[in-house]
Amino acid sequence: MRNTTRAAAFVVAAVTGSMLLTACGGSTDDSADKPKKQVTADHASEINPQPADKVKQGGQLRLSVANWITQFNGNQVQGGLGDRTTMTKPMLPSVWDVDAQGAFTPDKDYIESAVSGDKGGKQVLTYKINPKAKWSDGTALSYRDFEAMWKANGLGDEKYLIVDPTGYEDIESVKAGANDQEVVVTMKKQTSQWQAMFWQLLPAKFIDTPEKFNKAWVEKVPATAGPYKVGSIDKASQTVTLVPDEKWWGEKPKLDKIIFRALDRVAAVDAYLNRELDAVSAGNADYYKRTKKTPGTEFRIGAPWDMTHIVFGANGNMADVKVRQAIQLAINTKTLADIPANGMPVDYKTLGNHFYMGNQKGYQDNSGKYGKGDIAAAGKVLDEAGWKAKNPGEIRTKDGKPLVVNFLETAGASATIKSQDAASQAMLKQAGIDMKINNVPENDYFDKYITAGNFEMVSYRSTSYTGLASDFFASYRDPKGKQLFQNNGKIVTPGGEAKFREALTAKTPEEAVKLQQEVDKLVWDAGHTLPTYQTPAVWAVQKKVANYGSPGMASVDWTKVGFMK
Repeated sequence: MRNTTRAAAFVVAAVTGSMLLTACGGSTDDSADKPKKQVTADHASEINPQPADKVKQGGQLRLSVANWITQFNGNQVQGGLGDRTTMTKPMLPSVWDVDAQGAFTPDKDYIESAVSGDKGGKQVLTYKINPKAKWSDGTALSYRDFEAMWKANGLGDEKYLIVDPTGYEDIESVKAGANDQEVVVTMKKQTSQWQAMFWQLLPAKFIDTPEKFNKAWVEKVPATAGPYKVGSIDKASQTVTLVPDEKWWGEKPKLDKIIFRALDRVAAVDAYLNRELDAVSAGNADYYKRTKKTPGTEFRIGAPWDMTHIVFGANGNMADVKVRQAIQLAINTKTLADIPANGMPVDYKTLGNHFYMGNQKGYQDNSGKYGKGDIAAAGKVLDEAGWKAKNPGEIRTKDGKPLVVNFLETAGASATIKSQDAASQAMLKQAGIDMKINNVPENDYFDKYITAGNFEMVSYRSTSYTGLASDFFASYRDPKGKQLFQNNGKIVTPGGEAKFREALTAKTPEEAVKLQQEVDKLVWDAGHTLPTYQTPAVWAVQKKVANYGSPGMASVDWTKVGFMK
């Protein structure tokens, strides 16, 4: 999941990766007695980098994803999942390559250059497409693909069920330049974060109407333009197989096949132990302990933009901002972070910011009083809001109704996730809040609940591969009717959208960071989302696998991924 369809935040199911938490008891793993890795900007990526001549030609790389993907259009509202990104990156074009620190350079296989300039007082973006780049039907990549993406995402047509219009809605025009392979994008508004747009390109002919945009990519990929293409999509076996594309114009890929199987994380670890997978997320102490006993295994740890958080929904009693604020006051995020860190080879750091990771330039702790586990302060806020209890520890009531909030958990959640959710439940009970844990089928978790805004409290991860503030605008802007963007909880942050727009149009990075801190403080007070910790990416990988593992924020070069000679 290291590459995104565009610079938007992606949600990852609560049963994946490091969200598979360990129990609160003492560690039984000897790693607890060893110094833990500190994932910093200097230690942000581990992939066993090897030159192409050290990687053998051939072989099958067997990987897993947590969810069966039904929507392969990453711009469509149901397509914003990291697992979809994982599977589409080897076969769809990217504008940008990103390094482990988040620096951008054009992906030369597709884009020869991409620059921002000024013309007549307006910001103009110019992209020069590699003339060799073609879609699988033989059509050359062109300005039409950029134009179609703008029209779908930026013109406000509600028939296009989009993830995020950020940036696109501020475009005035998309036209051909000297030829069809030169794209000239004229902006209505200045933006310092223009790289967030056109992240992963899609062919115009398959997104240029709402019908095609929403449905042409359901359980199929109608066109590709990458080193790999779809070999088969087998719903019965929950398997997607990619094979080399003989029409690929770039460096010949090393692998014969990339095989993705949809497996829950317990099954994925079992499959790795049975030598059925070549890599697997080892994001909790149990998985770490089990996988490290597998011969040939090494652990690759990276620092992606990956935030585990509790997301609030504006339903039921959670519609009251005071209830949300009280929950933020009552929950001690250090307690939650210590659970997954127990028995792991890396520390889990709490977060006091919704937009920056602790090791990222621009990080500032704006949490203030929230996230410290202050039960007394939570009680005071609830008292002021009319939620009363006769005795400490009793469930509070208002107008004769108990203060109940419903928390979503997947039916397949591990015992370790249940341990963390139980910890939150216990902390809230001390404040007089009855947090009821409701199990839902894993396959329904996102489509029927999260992206539909049908929840009161839930915990999942959001990931980004650039760290640009614009990645997250969709998660904090005000919903419009049925269009939630990525603000799944439908929480309105007073003044937040306007301030965020100021940050997006800032003329300097320093000004943008300053404004983003102001947005962050508003988000905290709105009780929108409670960040808990940065989730380090811990992967168990067979040592022979080259150029793959835990790249952090960096792009994966799928032409170089393979097995060492």
